Amino acid sequence: MGSNKSDLIGSPLQQTLRVVEKVHNLVPRLLNELETEEQGALAEMVPAMVPRHASLSTRPCDYALYGGQTIPYRWLRPEQEQVLPAAPLRWIMHVIQLLHDDLQLHAGRLRKQVEVARLVRDGDSVYAVLDRHQLEHMLSEVYRGEVQVQRSLKLLQRRYGKKLSPSQYPPSPFPRSHSWLDFRRLSDSLSRKGKAMTPWLNELLSAPVPQADAPFLYQRWCGLQLLRSCERLGWEPSGEIRGALFLGGPLEIRRGEKKVLLWIEPRISTRTAHLTGWNCVEKQEELTPDFLLVCEHNGGRDAFTLDATLSTGQEAIAAKGRYRNRLQGVDRIVVAGVPVLRRPLRSWAVAPFLSRYCRLGDTEGWTGMIPLRVEQKDRSALDAWMGDVFRHAEAAGSSPA
Repeated sequence: MGSNKSDLIGSPLQQTLRVVEKVHNLVPRLLNELETEEQGALAEMVPAMVPRHASLSTRPCDYALYGGQTIPYRWLRPEQEQVLPAAPLRWIMHVIQLLHDDLQLHAGRLRKQVEVARLVRDGDSVYAVLDRHQLEHMLSEVYRGEVQVQRSLKLLQRRYGKKLSPSQYPPSPFPRSHSWLDFRRLSDSLSRKGKAMTPWLNELLSAPVPQADAPFLYQRWCGLQLLRSCERLGWEPSGEIRGALFLGGPLEIRRGEKKVLLWIEPRISTRTAHLTGWNCVEKQEELTPDFLLVCEHNGGRDAFTLDATLSTGQEAIAAKGRYRNRLQGVDRIVVAGVPVLRRPLRSWAVAPFLSRYCRLGDTEGWTGMIPLRVEQKDRSALDAWMGDVFRHAEAAGSSPA
């Protein structure tokens, strides 16, 4: 997995978690400022028999004549157990409930996506262990956000002293402190966002992101272009597209009864062979192509691999053809009555060349390179390569037993 995979820069979930943390830090300040304001203006004053922490009363009945002088014998002080007004608290609760619903929407998707990613990226290597740790870290961030939301809600209920129901209406007059104004800006941004998944992925590479993992982003952008190519060619992708693109997993691509499975960054090993239908020739080896396209053909499963690289060097591009000789299908194929290895039909690279045509790596076309550059609008080279995959899938014979 990419070094920034757990960050998912700019994703709706990470945006929500950042807002959750800001709100969690703001709520105590909002209550303190509201309490200070209420004590100064609207706090209920109760009679006190001693002047400590109290002020002179304005009621004549609290004074008496003694030796010809008017002496106070009762004072007024703010009620010690002051209950804050409900209107501001009910509005805060409404905003936090919106945030809670938004977090649950994205967190539910993430948990399903992580479950799939654990299966397809299982393995014994140090990279597999690192992947598991990163996935666990992502879930722990979500759990932390959920705890922060619950703590904020409990603090509101405890501070009000009785059952509090949310209200979508901000208090009027609205408190003018910096904390309250900051909270209102967060509320406005959350209301605009609503429950919709923002189209941030399409724009991820349109502006510089200094801290981004550029190879990871290019790889995922290439995955997005694969899916767009499918749609241009009349095939429909389905499934959790966002989760598969960023965490790894399968997407089903269909046209009628024909289908192709697109595996994004699967870990090919004996532990995942039952899922993908493919294994390494060396039993102890683990390989992770960026994209593995699998389709049924003549009673078995054929595969096409693609690996993205930002390098335009010939050596780096040629190295992407290694899957042709290092992967084997688990479905049997027989030649003249003798079982033989089922190899990927193509093991190609995707690189940011500026060209309208694919480049062959060998005369048979087993290996090669698809040019795919962000600023180039012509995707005919990618469509030509994907068209071959779909024609192969449409020519499929009987399904594997």
